[in-house]
Amino acid sequence: MNFNKILNKSKEVGFSDFEIHIQTAGSLEASLFLGEIQQNVQSDITSITLRGVYNEKLVLMKIERLDEDYIISCLPELKEMANYITTKEPVFLFEGSKSYPEIPEHIENIDDFEMDKKIELLKKLEETIVSYDNRIAKEVNCAYQESIEGLTIVNTKGLNVSRNSKGAFIYAQALAKTKTEAQSSFDFQMVTDFNEFDVVKLGKKIANDAVSMLGAQPLPSKKYDVVFDESAFSSLLGAFSGMFSADAAMKKLSPIKDKLNEKIFGDNVTIVDTGINKDALSFVTFDSEGVSTRYKEVVKNGVFKTFLHNLQTASVFNAEPTGNGTKNGVSTLCFYLEKGNDKFEDIIKDITDGVYVTDLMGLHAGLNTQSGDFNLQSSGYHIVNGEIKEPFNLVVISGNFMEMMNEITHIGDKVKYRFGTGSPVIRVKPLMVSGK
Repeated sequence: MNFNKILNKSKEVGFSDFEIHIQTAGSLEASLFLGEIQQNVQSDITSITLRGVYNEKLVLMKIERLDEDYIISCLPELKEMANYITTKEPVFLFEGSKSYPEIPEHIENIDDFEMDKKIELLKKLEETIVSYDNRIAKEVNCAYQESIEGLTIVNTKGLNVSRNSKGAFIYAQALAKTKTEAQSSFDFQMVTDFNEFDVVKLGKKIANDAVSMLGAQPLPSKKYDVVFDESAFSSLLGAFSGMFSADAAMKKLSPIKDKLNEKIFGDNVTIVDTGINKDALSFVTFDSEGVSTRYKEVVKNGVFKTFLHNLQTASVFNAEPTGNGTKNGVSTLCFYLEKGNDKFEDIIKDITDGVYVTDLMGLHAGLNTQSGDFNLQSSGYHIVNGEIKEPFNLVVISGNFMEMMNEITHIGDKVKYRFGTGSPVIRVKPLMVSGK
């Protein structure tokens, strides 16, 4: 692809600036049910967006053909579109960052393994789950997926960046049942090195999680000391992450819109956002606008240090862009609560009557991102005299996120990542649990 030819032609047509945005997405998915392959699908999608500035008006066009002559043929039509735009708004095309982060060494050997090997993994995962306990139903949903993501941005301001990433994950959902009830469990493992898949460990965990929830009942309604496991709190943190967006602050939708450089959380709370995190399999070197990603302590020892910016919000706030721009605004990259020093047994050892929350439901309907209030259906295990006891479900945990983040008493010593967010185990002061 001769990008210079296209950019030069855009100047001839009359555009003051021009940008080509090429996004590629590939996927492979195979699923297994009762030992038989149910699905084996491969897809590749390329999306091209042309952005041109004509008479201080930004026009864009999405096309599907990655062909320089075809793109050039679209330029007159794209220019004509500017005549239908009646307002002039600031245009943000980026000239490029001074430097971009280096990706740490990691293994992307997914393509070295034939599909037969991947199907073998699924069968072994299914077998491990079904054989774990006679209360596990044979109908286990297992799937293997690969994802390939690429992004190239080139413009007349000198920006010319590309990135690619590849990963694979395997997951399953199992059902444990008796004559009177059923409990399900879901989990996954994501890797860039195919040899790191451990489907036996994964399968046993999924099966155990389902079986251990059998017999779950609501707890009596009252306040309990609350311990969130990594996945549960990671989900809650992700649900409230929008408050750190400068776009939300600009629209007055963030409860911390006027709190920059003020203490908003407890001294033990540090929250990080970064594009590069090998442990989380995050290898994003630049955002959708071509801005370099970087490590940022969004909250440091309880003090709110920075909003997350794209080019537009950075201009409004007179700040540096943080590499969090998307096509539609601002988003986190790899966003996580920094680990502490507490071992799990030390976190729960002095709890006489508490709850260990392993699952939160209704994360969008059950919380208010502007006030911080949440009322979430939860399940997990009763903690009695420092030990994990019987399971519970069908209870609602209520609180306020801002207040709770000032009342974290313990933070675990290991972060677990889950789809772009991460957290250690944490313990907070008593929250209201509504059950029976």
